[in-house]
Amino acid sequence: MGQRFIPDSRMMQELVWDKVGTKENKRYFPLGLDVFAVLGNPRAAQLLDVVYKQPTYENYLSQRKMLTDEIVALSPADWQQNLYYGWMYCLLPLQTPRPEGYPAFMRGLAWQDKSLVTSLGSWTELRHDTLLYAKQSSVAECGGEFEEPPPPTPGYVEPEVEAYERLSWLLKLNKAGLLQRKLAMEGDELAMSFDEFIGLVDFLAAASRKELRNQPLSKDDLYALERYGGTLEWLMLAMNNLVAERPSDSWWDIESKTDRSMALVADVHTANAYALEEAVGNAAEIWVVVPFEGKLILTRGATFTYYEFKHPADDRLTDEAWQEKLKAGTTPPMPDWTRNFLLPPGPNVPSEEDGMSTGEESGC
Repeated sequence: MGQRFIPDSRMMQELVWDKVGTKENKRYFPLGLDVFAVLGNPRAAQLLDVVYKQPTYENYLSQRKMLTDEIVALSPADWQQNLYYGWMYCLLPLQTPRPEGYPAFMRGLAWQDKSLVTSLGSWTELRHDTLLYAKQSSVAECGGEFEEPPPPTPGYVEPEVEAYERLSWLLKLNKAGLLQRKLAMEGDELAMSFDEFIGLVDFLAAASRKELRNQPLSKDDLYALERYGGTLEWLMLAMNNLVAERPSDSWWDIESKTDRSMALVADVHTANAYALEEAVGNAAEIWVVVPFEGKLILTRGATFTYYEFKHPADDRLTDEAWQEKLKAGTTPPMPDWTRNFLLPPGPNVPSEEDGMSTGEESGC
């Protein structure tokens, strides 16, 4: 497959030497934050300008503005031209601060940083999944069934309606492409998995609309949230079993330990014999106070952890090596600004059987 130039690689290429900096002060490496500042995230821009002091590089701000102007000029049709652009399009709604009318927890700086880490983590996964496609810039378990189900546990959906709607569109585009190329047939396991995933995302959008209108979630909604982890596991297993030599009945039955972990790493830029690595770690627990039936309750979920660091280009990290670093506690630190919502890692190191436990907690 030939490599293609993709929008974020162009952003990075335009924000390093010899477009940015001087012979005496060259900007050799971009930052993941560059991508989201160009996409319009004011917090990413603030961190770059104030914390990382990137405007000290000549032409940095003018180049970034030029790229932002290009992004603003893109039409929905431009964003929907292929799956790569479509994935980036799904992340756009997360780049703007939430206005009045959204829950209080979503309007603080900590949540802005959490959403920025979510964007960086998702983008890292996109780059990881398209390493051969992209032209690099250079210089839970399912629960049992009950005849009489107990009352549902209180639950809450992060109300990002536009992001869910765009993800639903992206899934439909993906399914249509597979059907068109005869790689799937209506009614087969692959097509049905897409239908299930689309239904799940549409449910998240519908629940979010209720929350933003201060309408209570129905009992069926709450039961669906209780089953959410099991539904995700079923979807992942269905996709895995389509390509695995040995089908798996549960997540921990997947033969590859590497595939069982969400942790991954991708190099996105090379300069001076070093590669810029973007990495996702284990999930962190996140604790959020949310409105529920006229009260405020404490809820627990999961969120991304994100790493960015340089590594010798002649020894590019594999997912296996990165996961070993996580297990051994020898990873570089996460960006300093993530401390705004992430507590430092605790002493416990997750084993392969620990599921979501990471030794990190997030409080907003």
